[in-house]
Amino acid sequence: DPKLLGKCLRVAISVAAILSFENPRSKDAEAGAGLGEGDPLSRESLSALAQKRSGDVFATLSIMREYEEQANANASQLYSFCQRNGLHVTVIREIVQLKKQLANICASRVGAGSGQDGNLDEFSVLQKAVDAAGGKDGLQKVTPRCNAQMALAIRHAIFVGWADRVARRITVSEMVREESGTTTMRRKRRYKTLLSSQVCSVRSPVSRNRPEWVTYTTLQEGRTGNINMECVTEVHPSWLTDFHLDKL
Repeated sequence: DPKLLGKCLRVAISVAAILSFENPRSKDAEAGAGLGEGDPLSRESLSALAQKRSGDVFATLSIMREYEEQANANASQLYSFCQRNGLHVTVIREIVQLKKQLANICASRVGAGSGQDGNLDEFSVLQKAVDAAGGKDGLQKVTPRCNAQMALAIRHAIFVGWADRVARRITVSEMVREESGTTTMRRKRRYKTLLSSQVCSVRSPVSRNRPEWVTYTTLQEGRTGNINMECVTEVHPSWLTDFHLDKL
């Protein structure tokens, strides 16, 4: 479906921009505290979206879309919009700017030639996607909403890009205990990275789905010394076989 292909490319460009920066949402407990549960940028709404689509990035996509719509409606109020919703002004602005740059790159690549320097099949798909999206101008439009089919494709693409950042949920028999004999963290949120065997936790709504496998962007040390995974995405077990990760 060419129309779906173009929409997927628009979302993929936005995701690539989002994953290049830190979370634009402030971690301050007071940030956005005045938003009601029905507000699309309230913590409750964003958490529900991340859990539903099995990835933190989808919550940030929602933030990005609301920011872009505000920019189109009244750009002079963007600072107030960010303050009201607990957003880092500089981070969200740079994400949107990078999205526009990536849109230009995609459109320019299609307009530059026939893909003789790369895979012809990949070039053909990119060309169809750019055309379906409406070219450079279409790719720069407000980020579209992501349905379940698109979310699955995006999750798979994130896994392919970060196959070296996969972690598996720790089982009961693997529970690591401190010298005092107390569990270091809730087991349902405890994972071990596949390549480095680093024990870490998930501070994400995605953990409510109890995924066996996840991928992450970075590892951050928390205030209590626990290592936390940032920007978590659920991984389907079948995807691991493509990289032979299921053998590790």
